[in-house]
Amino acid sequence: SPYTLSLHDALPIFVLELSNYLRFNFNVTDKSILLQEEIEYIKSYLYIQKVRFGDRLNCEYYIEEDINFLIPKNSLYNLIDNSIKHGILKKVHGGTITLIIIKQMDKIVIKINDDGVGMDQSQIKQILNGENHGSTLNLKCQFKKLYNAELEVISTLLVGTYITLYIPIQDIKFV
Repeated sequence: SPYTLSLHDALPIFVLELSNYLRFNFNVTDKSILLQEEIEYIKSYLYIQKVRFGDRLNCEYYIEEDINFLIPKNSLYNLIDNSIKHGILKKVHGGTITLIIIKQMDKIVIKINDDGVGMDQSQIKQILNGENHGSTLNLKCQFKKLYNAELEVISTLLVGTYITLYIPIQDIKFV
């Protein structure tokens, strides 16, 4: 039979991930952090959510390890949180969130994809035009100002949402 973790075995891992999550949250002094720190925070958060929601939430990561530079704290976390709350958990059976961070020619590409409920075109237009003052607009403004980055939002109702950030490597201040 396949090996599964009992609650007794999983508890130490859960406590470790929870402590990582809380330590990051209580550090309010840093406005910018390294990308790899944010990724560790996101992984802890997603582990906690996975324990909480079980089979309704699946997580996938495709991350090139050697990519590291300063980013606004919580900028990617907020998008992940939105994907879970407004996309995946609104589906009866849940879904999958995917975090991809890769180098593609002269850009760093950060993708947050989910197969949640999606958005219609008017919602996307509101986000990109600044009518909706949410985390996607914040991300767009922060990364545009810091790195001259471009943000792409593709979403289809009942299919999911794909948010992609294209950051020119030449504009990154610290790698």
